[in-house]
Amino acid sequence: MQKKEAIILGFFLAFILLSGIYYAITNSVTSDEKTHIATGYINVKFSDYRFNIEHPPFVKQLAALPLIFLNLNFPTDIFKVSNTGMDIVKIQDAFLYKVGNDLDLMLFLSRLPNILISLILAIFIYLYSRKLNGKSAGFLSLLFFAFSPTFLAHTPLVTMDTAVSCFYFITIYFFMRFAETKKYLFVALTGLFLGLSLISKFSALILIPVMYFLSVILYFNIEMPKDYATVKNKIWKIIFFMPFLILVMSYKKSVTIIAPLLFVYLLSSVLSKKLKIAMKVNWASAILLVVLVIAFSIVIADYTNYEWFPFHSATKAYFKGFDYFTGHAADGQDSYLLGKFSHTGWWYYFPLAIFFKEPFVAILFIILGFIGFCIKKEKLWAKLILFIPMFAYLFVACFINKVNIGVRHILPIYPFLYVIVGYSIFVFKRFRFAPAIFYVLISVLIIDVVSAYPGHLAYFNRIVGGSANGYKLLDDSNIAWGQDWKRFKKYSKANNINKVKVASRFGYYADDVKRISYEALTPEDKIIPSEGWYVIETTQLRSKDIQWLDKIKPVTKIGGSLLVYRINKAKKP
Repeated sequence: MQKKEAIILGFFLAFILLSGIYYAITNSVTSDEKTHIATGYINVKFSDYRFNIEHPPFVKQLAALPLIFLNLNFPTDIFKVSNTGMDIVKIQDAFLYKVGNDLDLMLFLSRLPNILISLILAIFIYLYSRKLNGKSAGFLSLLFFAFSPTFLAHTPLVTMDTAVSCFYFITIYFFMRFAETKKYLFVALTGLFLGLSLISKFSALILIPVMYFLSVILYFNIEMPKDYATVKNKIWKIIFFMPFLILVMSYKKSVTIIAPLLFVYLLSSVLSKKLKIAMKVNWASAILLVVLVIAFSIVIADYTNYEWFPFHSATKAYFKGFDYFTGHAADGQDSYLLGKFSHTGWWYYFPLAIFFKEPFVAILFIILGFIGFCIKKEKLWAKLILFIPMFAYLFVACFINKVNIGVRHILPIYPFLYVIVGYSIFVFKRFRFAPAIFYVLISVLIIDVVSAYPGHLAYFNRIVGGSANGYKLLDDSNIAWGQDWKRFKKYSKANNINKVKVASRFGYYADDVKRISYEALTPEDKIIPSEGWYVIETTQLRSKDIQWLDKIKPVTKIGGSLLVYRINKAKKP
């Protein structure tokens, strides 16, 4: 890497890091973070995996690691008598708010691992795009990632979405590198990052059928290495590979995933002596078999407490969590889209969410990128390896998953979209005034995204009316997640606010609004408010329960989710 290239890359990484640290310091604890931080601490400190099983433990463990070095108080009395997964609510509330811990310090430290993971993702987005289309495309893809409101908002939160996006994407990157170079190091790295994907979020299991499909592409489009059938490779497979295979296939669902592939591998091994075509089938199946065994070995390493290792199946615990996750996805959850409510969602929810929440410049470049993707002449397998993982994830989110509560649930497709953006350079090269238009658009993007601080979680593009109009379009973590109460505390201190009435779906926490007396709105307040200060979360605007909101303008907006009103006799509706 040349010096100039390293400096530009360093600039983008510094921006992502500083933005992440800013939000890690200034954001309040959001809805899901309470559970993830407490559960991760229990995982690491007590090797107890009973709680929050609908998400794998890895990201929660990473978040909790820095907390182990603090002298934290823990509600051991509540923890010892806990016997159901739902008891985590009591534990987390005590751990974060009631036993004397420094919540701000805990939040900051637990958010750092995800921020660092986002830097890794940024590097690999650049590497993938540069590999396909050169340095200019690489930096263009990196720029759109660095100035993505969605990633800027979710990177500094203790959730699974950034980590699974990173590892999902890197898995495909290393598989592409193997297809290009046929170096077996990339097979091992593909397996490693597939494993990290699987223990980051259960939705990453989509990668299993994707990898099967990509192996078919490998068979039909990639020439088999000449040294495959050597004695050295066969000895390596027997000594190193088979013990792990036995361990991984220790539970019926992992058997279901691997057994068909193992059958193809063994059959082709027998037939390869007589049929040349069988040798290539054996090679392709062996590659995927190694990848899957490495991946599930990582699942086992993360789930087992090693007390009975290796004589119990850690994959059983993994797939128990997966069953819980898929049950939730199949049952659905109350959702909101364009004035309508549904418990089972809409197939077009996520495409619309992307359109609403990506900057209009990014939408334009994605469209141009797909045009460039289609017109550029390159090997078909390279295009398929990039496109299929993205399409598969979006397809499952749209047509199988019924939980429509946030664009964050399709975050793993975004890195692929940003690599697609890199193809737009082939469109711009065709027009005379393209450079001027290009730089104007990039400037508009940067100004638009930077001006949205500190409200990126509630960001909506100007095509749909901006963040002020967001509550009419989407709900839940698309607009508010409890992230702005620390900012309100700062505002209340500057304006001598000692008492406030609140309407909020995602709660308000004593530690975030210290020294303020606060209470929920009464039914009378929703019709004719009494004098005083009011804080209304934007999730409340679409319900129309608070009848005076259209008649009185807020004093200010805090972040992207809190509207502050001051009611006096003159302002009463």
